[in-house]
Formats: sequence, structure tokens, C-alpha cells
Amino acid sequence: MDDAGGGERRKAWAGGEWWAPLLFRLAGVQRAGAAHGLLLHTLDLAGERPAVVASWPGGRERRTRVDPGAGTAALVEALRPGGPVAVPPRDAGEPYWDPGADAPVPLRHAFLLEELSGSSQAWSARAGERFALLRIEVRTGGGRAGDAVTYLAAERPVRGDAVVLRVPPAAPAEIVGIAYRAVDRLRWTRTTGLPALGRIAGREAFLDFLH
Repeated sequence: MDDAGGGERRKAWAGGEWWAPLLFRLAGVQRAGAAHGLLLHTLDLAGERPAVVASWPGGRERRTRVDPGAGTAALVEALRPGGPVAVPPRDAGEPYWDPGADAPVPLRHAFLLEELSGSSQAWSARAGERFALLRIEVRTGGGRAGDAVTYLAAERPVRGDAVVLRVPPAAPAEIVGIAYRAVDRLRWTRTTGLPALGRIAGREAFLDFLH
């Protein structure tokens, strides 16, 4: 049973997307829960209530939907039935933090979520064409940074399709600015010859690569 109530979306941060505050809070939860092996491996932003899929070592998993305006404590409680979680020391993160070149996947993923949150204005600020971030998914093999691959799914309403960008393992320094690189790739991607992935959020989706 989902623990977060209400489906009303809060207003976005100035110049940013509606999901930016949510991703920022989830980044804090991910960062605090990394010591327990928490990995928020799938965030689906396509519905009125975003879906979060979390996993822990040993195969434990928690799927839940959350209120876009939910605070950090509510997010923690929504995830708690699945495994150990921790409340971040405060709801506002540090201006900048570096998880380190050898950081495990959970900390790198927290850094990615925070970076996407802080640069959400990229999705509507490029050449007049608007894109919509639909899903963030990280897949990992052995649990170390070098094994993690991230997939960013985005809708291109003007073209009537969706593109899933495969993001290779990246050091924290390479993650900075990823939203702008992703949007630039979405602008220039032609789907002819790309692998088809079926439909995402009602749109025919194709796989491309972000280098």
C-alpha cells in the first residue's frame, strides 16, 4: 500500500520543472540511506503521483507512489516498509559535495539526482523546444560505480515520441551539466535506425546513447 497521500503537484522552483524539489529531497534520502545499501533505482515521473522503486542488498524491494510535494520525512516513511532508510540531517543539502571518484553507486546516484534537480531548467530552455523527463533508472551489476548505467527517458511532445538516453558510468565531475548534454542530444536525435523500446507514457520510445 502506498504511504504518501495526495496527488496535487506543488509549484516548481523558479525557472525549473515541477519535479525539481522532489528530486532534491530524494537525493537527500538516497545519500543518507547509502550506508544501508539503499538504491532508488527507478523514479517514474510520468504519472500524477511519481513512482519510486527502491532496492536493498539481499533482494529486498519497495515500490510506492508519492505526493510530488511530500517532505523528506514522508518520503522516508513511504520507503521504510521495504528496508532500512535514514532521515537526512537536514532538508537542505550542501551547496556542493563530491562523493569521490571511488564512491559506490548509491552515493553517485544521489549526486546525479541532485544535479538533475539543480539544473531542471535545462528541459525547457533549449531552442524553443520543450522536453519532459519521464523516468530515471539506474542499473548496476556488482554495486560499484563502474558497473552502473543510467537511463534517462524523455518525451518529445512536438515530435510525438520518446527517447531513452543510455548514460555510461561517469565520475562525479562528469555528471555536472548532464541535463544540458541530455537535452542537446534530444534536440538532435533522429530515430531512424534506433532500437525501438515499445511505448513509454503512451509514446513510441527509442534508445539512444549519451556520450
